[in-house]
Amino acid sequence: RLRTVVWGVRYWALGVWCVFAVTLGLFPGISIARMSSQHPDPERWFGLILACLFNVGDLIGRAAAGYSPNILSVTTLLVLACMRVLLAPLWIHLASSPLSFGSSHDLIAYSAMVVTALSNGFLASVAMMRAPGGFNEASLKEKSSTVMVVCMTVGLASGSLIAVPLGSLARP
Repeated sequence: RLRTVVWGVRYWALGVWCVFAVTLGLFPGISIARMSSQHPDPERWFGLILACLFNVGDLIGRAAAGYSPNILSVTTLLVLACMRVLLAPLWIHLASSPLSFGSSHDLIAYSAMVVTALSNGFLASVAMMRAPGGFNEASLKEKSSTVMVVCMTVGLASGSLIAVPLGSLARP
């Protein structure tokens, strides 16, 4: 029965893994710890603002998923989750070359954080909510939720491991 459950949620599970692997690969290691503002920032407000933007954006994304969990098919969710990998070169460039975008650097970093956060909250929540819906039996729904939590945890661990080599690419 576990094999049936894993097979039934495999695409949702892959989506949630990808969302959390990308997020932890980029946040907070590259997107905050190695990031600097284009302006003098002795009190480090830039990093604090980025962290707040992530938390607020993630919360908004999760809330939005609660209102429209059926808006995405599993295929669309997987494509969007995988497309988040494209955020990595942007974050690495922002952290490595704070002057490369000129006066737009901070605005681009804030915008990238909003996209990172909203997509994290929305996609992860949709996947976690929709996966158990593929089963009618309560015990299978429960098992599918457990499988999703395991995939989320593996995604978090994978992202933490990915952050180490990515962090070495983001040297100012």
